[in-house]
Amino acid sequence: MRDDGGTPAKSLLKPLQKVQNQCLRRVTGAYRRTPIAAMEKEAAIPPIQLHIETTALQRAAKTASNRVEKESAEALNGIWNTLVKRRQKTKRLLVPLEALRERAKDRENEIQGFLAHQKDCVEWEAAINPRKRGQRNAGRAQAERRHRTGGHQHQRRATTFIAKWADLEWRRRWQVKAKDHTETTWKTP
Repeated sequence: MRDDGGTPAKSLLKPLQKVQNQCLRRVTGAYRRTPIAAMEKEAAIPPIQLHIETTALQRAAKTASNRVEKESAEALNGIWNTLVKRRQKTKRLLVPLEALRERAKDRENEIQGFLAHQKDCVEWEAAINPRKRGQRNAGRAQAERRHRTGGHQHQRRATTFIAKWADLEWRRRWQVKAKDHTETTWKTP
C-alpha cells in the first residue's frame, strides 16, 4: 500500500502480475492467448491487485479495535492539538493505517447496504409470488453454502464483510471484462 493508504502503483504490481500470470498459465494449462481474467476466473484466484487490497483492508479492520492502536491515535491527537493551539481548528492528517481503516469501513458499509437490498428484493419477490418460495429455498441453501465463505476462500475461514466485498468487486470486474465477448471462454458465470 502507498503512504497515503491508497492502492499500490501499477509499476509495483506489474512484476507480481507477471509472476501470477505465468503461474496461472502453468496451473491451468492455458495458451498464451488466453485472457488473464479468464484464467483467474477458471482457477478461482482473484487479480493480484484485488487480493492485496483485500488483505490490507482486512488487516486494517482487524486491528481497528486494538488497544495499542487506540492509544497511539490518542497520543497523536494530543500532540497535534498542543502544536496547533495557536492556529484555528485544523484536523490532523490520517496515518496510512487510519486511511485504510476508513476505506475498510466504507467497504463494509457498501456490502452491508448491498446485502440488505438483496434481502429486501428476495422478500419482495416472495411476497408477490409465494409458490416459488419453496423452489427458491432449495436453491438458496446451496447458494448460501457457496457464498458463506466469501466465494473463493477456504470453507473453514470466517467470512468478513471485506471478503464479501472482494467477491462482489471481482464479480463486477469480471462482468465488465466479459461484457462484449462472445467466445465460450467468457461465458463462465
